[in-house]
Amino acid sequence: GIAATIFLFALCIESMADNQQLQFQNKKHAINSVSGTFASATKSIMAKSAENKDLVDGFCQSGLFAIVRKPNYAAEQLIWISYYLFSVAASAPATWPQSQSQGTVSWVNWSMGGFIL
Repeated sequence: GIAATIFLFALCIESMADNQQLQFQNKKHAINSVSGTFASATKSIMAKSAENKDLVDGFCQSGLFAIVRKPNYAAEQLIWISYYLFSVAASAPATWPQSQSQGTVSWVNWSMGGFIL
């Protein structure tokens, strides 16, 4: 339930971030190929509009990148947390949610190393 939802959410975030970065890089390389150098291209972009701040600075700052500097890394951490939750669910007895015997669930295991690192 929860682990699968977190995993799918993080996978979607990672895919969206990859697509946004790809679009930005394609736009940057297209401008570079037309004007020769990226530095001269950014001067003309700065003169034209302030909405292309990403291209002027040279790195993506819109979409998910406006919220988190490295959305792929944040999503990767969420994926590791979901792996940990999967391992906790796998170590729990089959009757755990109904019996509420929390002493039998192993909350500490080797998979914690994934999101700690």
